[in-house]
Amino acid sequence: MAARRGAEAHLFRVHPESVADPRDSDAVARMVEDMGSVESLSKAAAQTADVAPHAIVWACTSGSFLGDGNYGERQARALSKSAGNVPATTTSLALVAALKRVRARKLLVLTPYHAEIGIEFVNF
Repeated sequence: MAARRGAEAHLFRVHPESVADPRDSDAVARMVEDMGSVESLSKAAAQTADVAPHAIVWACTSGSFLGDGNYGERQARALSKSAGNVPATTTSLALVAALKRVRARKLLVLTPYHAEIGIEFVNF
């Protein structure tokens, strides 16, 4: 789809640590938080310098809404700085911006997450 629009998309994978029991929602949340930590994202974004991106996005929804209310903003700032001060966002921040733009007041959320993680998304 990007190529049809005259755009390029370069994918860089952030590797999560394995979780012994994927039914353990606390362990899954810790894994996602570690993967989306500012340190982890900064390291991954620094590897993109030769691409010279026009923008960068952390495309892990749960990895961008777990944490305190400013977690996504800190992630985006770290990505931007590490990728050469290009605009940066996260899946959750982009979703909030889009919902504000269309003035959505009621949202239906379909999610694959454990209930405990889904509640964190709603609270975000």
